[in-house]
Amino acid sequence: MRIITALFILLFTVLSGLQRVEAKVIYVNTTAGSGGDGTSWPTAFRYLQDALTFSSEGDEVWIAGGTYFPDDGDSVTEGDRTATFGLKQNVKLYGGFEGGELNITQRNPVTNVTTLSGEISTEKIYWSLHVITSVGGATVDGFTVTKGNANGETAAYNRGAGIYLVGGSKAISVVNCMFSDNTAFSFGGAIYSPSSVTAINCTFSGNTASSSGGGAIYSSSVTATNCTFSDNVASYGGAFSSSSVTANYCTFSDNAASSGGSIYSSSSVTATNCTFSGNTASSSSSFSYGGAIYSPSSVTASNCTFSGNTASSSSSAGGGAICSSSSITATN
Repeated sequence: MRIITALFILLFTVLSGLQRVEAKVIYVNTTAGSGGDGTSWPTAFRYLQDALTFSSEGDEVWIAGGTYFPDDGDSVTEGDRTATFGLKQNVKLYGGFEGGELNITQRNPVTNVTTLSGEISTEKIYWSLHVITSVGGATVDGFTVTKGNANGETAAYNRGAGIYLVGGSKAISVVNCMFSDNTAFSFGGAIYSPSSVTAINCTFSGNTASSSGGGAIYSSSVTATNCTFSDNVASYGGAFSSSSVTANYCTFSDNAASSGGSIYSSSSVTATNCTFSGNTASSSSSFSYGGAIYSPSSVTASNCTFSGNTASSSSSAGGGAICSSSSITATN
């Protein structure tokens, strides 16, 4: 019996080791030749779509600088607005490589700009509905995500123009990214997630949720660290619309909405070491509250600066900086 048990443990250990080995790095370079299999930089895939088709849960995809479009690749049709960079669960997408790096720490996303663009047509109305789609648990690190246009008639196609998270329970992390000029008809101009979103060292600029919430991000909870949100627009929550918001060392400037010029939260907001300037809650036909922050629950601001934020309406307005129907705690 002991021998059988020992053999079982050995077999389990070997199989577990094999499962860990299965996770792989896949290489993509827009200047690569045709016929690559993605197993090395010299044999990199030319199109990101081909790499994602080849990917499995837990893989890392390393992408050299350049511009990549969702409708390029063997598995998609050129000009197809529904084509999207589909991330399988727990796949990590890394941009900013020159091509040839052996370690992820050698990349430079600032120098080697890696753009995922939905601009598949000269006319905005025909841009990609979603630049990226994820089933959750994914990481997107080192990219410019731009020019998604989620203007479809159904919920699946009118939210999350930059990133659309499918399903509920798995979170998504965005790191060292810029989201710009993404537009959704309803929720989440840049990112839509029914689960949580973590953003680190990111910039969100010029994103729009035209009829609903979250010009930059709409999600169940948001944690943003060292991020900049500027010129994002929504019906409510110019930068965020979320149940719970935590912002650390972030800058919010010139965002606009009917309520919650920067942040609209149905629950708590905690902001630490943040700056809010020039944000606006304004409406000509309805109530407008919270030029920078609106929350019916608690708002806690520590070591923050609020300047030049406004709330205005032809009907009723309140809280040029913060509006809360529960409690506000401001320190320093």
